[in-house]
Parts: sequence; structure tokens; C-alpha cells
Amino acid sequence: MEEPPYLPSQRILSVGEGNFTFSHALMSRWSEADASNDFTNLICTSYESKERLDELYGDVVQRATSELHTAGCAVFHEVDATAIAETLPAREDGKERRFDRILFQFPLALYLSASEKSVANHEAVKRNRQLLSSFLRSAVAFLSNDGEVHISSKVDTPYRDWEIQRIEADIGEHERISCMDQFSFHASTYPGYIPTNIRNGKSFAVEDKQRPCKAVTYVFRVTEKAPEEAEKRPDDPLSCKICKVKCANDDELRSHLAGKRHKRKRYLEELWG
Repeated sequence: MEEPPYLPSQRILSVGEGNFTFSHALMSRWSEADASNDFTNLICTSYESKERLDELYGDVVQRATSELHTAGCAVFHEVDATAIAETLPAREDGKERRFDRILFQFPLALYLSASEKSVANHEAVKRNRQLLSSFLRSAVAFLSNDGEVHISSKVDTPYRDWEIQRIEADIGEHERISCMDQFSFHASTYPGYIPTNIRNGKSFAVEDKQRPCKAVTYVFRVTEKAPEEAEKRPDDPLSCKICKVKCANDDELRSHLAGKRHKRKRYLEELWG
């Protein structure tokens, strides 16, 4: 079994929890490694209220949150990942909160019904990308100097259309937060973790025997913009910025722009814009 990519010494904020089994599984792995570990650096939060989670998950969430509390982890409800500053309770000592890792496991915008899925897939792409962009802008203010934001998501359709690895957000004039790395997410690393759909409380699989890895964790970091980005440079007339390809001549560019791949990418870009 792989070791979790997180340490109890790291200050960690987990947002968007449902049944809290992810944070509970992480804390349990730390405890198995060393029962004397201090777990007070782990803060676990849900968007939903405690009453709603009890309704959806019953004994599962009650056991997880109870044991997290007992271990010294902080558990908060009704924390909006897109408005962390406004919804995460302040520290009792009045000091600012800073985190080495901010985690969002399998985010999903909460608006699609089963009847809407067949007719609103593109709208779903737009809503979920907007959710993650807003989350990044919200989270960056709480990162330590070398902090990272980790977003885990499935890699099959429709999640691949979100193109999470391309989401970024400017931070002032000279910095931005963007995806700098990614690694495979294995649910088996977190025994007892039950990923669920927050709308209905139903669980879903992120790996199976046929596909041992159906999910990825994207790693976002704050970086300085390259100096030349401040300058307005003319676009290459034979390049497609959307698909990031360079064509040899005008005919090749026209053929590319008329292709299905480019049109789909352009449509998604327009939705994102």
C-alpha cells in the first residue's frame, strides 16, 4: 500500500468533504504509522450543514467526525471552497491561517439533475470549471510560502472535458497559480475512504480491477509570470493558441481551424471565457 503524499507535520485544509471518510482515512494512516502523531494540523470542512450530512450519511459521517474530533482535528461545516475567507472560522488566537496543502477531492458543481445531463453537458463543463477557478482564487490567500493546492478528479468522460490542468488564475500583476504537476490518485492509499456524490449520498468508484487508476491529483502552485508576459507581442499568424499547435502554412491552418478537434476546443474555451 502506497504511503499518503501528506504528512501530519503539514498544515492541511480539506474542503468539500461529504462523509469525512477521506480525512478520517488520512488521519488513520498517520495513526497507524505513529500513534503519537499530532493531528491538530488537519482541518476538515464540508460545504453542507451537519444536519444535511447526517441525513445523507448517517452513522458513517457521525463516526468519522467523532473520531476526527477525538484525534484533535478541527471539523467545520458550511465552509464554501469558493469563499474560504468568509466562511472558514477564524483561529481562536486571532492569528492568520496558513496551509501547506489545501485539498479538494472530486469536486462537482451541485446543479445537474439526471434529466438535465443529456442536454446540458457543455453547461456542466462551464459550471465545474468556474467552480474550480473560483476555488483557486479563494484558496491562494491561505497558502504558505511553499504551499500547494491539490484537486483530485476522475479522468474519464465527462471529467476530462473540464481540462483542470489548464485552469489558472492571476494573482496581481506578477504572479499566478497554475497546474505545475500531477500524480495518480489511488483510493487504496486511504482504506475506508468512500467517495460520494454530495447530491444524493451515493458512492462511486475511482479505481477497479480493470482500471486501477481512474483519477488524478492536480498540483497547483503560485509562480512568477515570465518577464516577457508583460509585453504585448504579436501573435504568430500560423499558430492556434487554443489547441497550442503551429501550422506550416495558411492551407494547413485553415484545415486545422475547420476540424472537429479545434471546433470542440474553441467551444469549450468560449464556455470558459
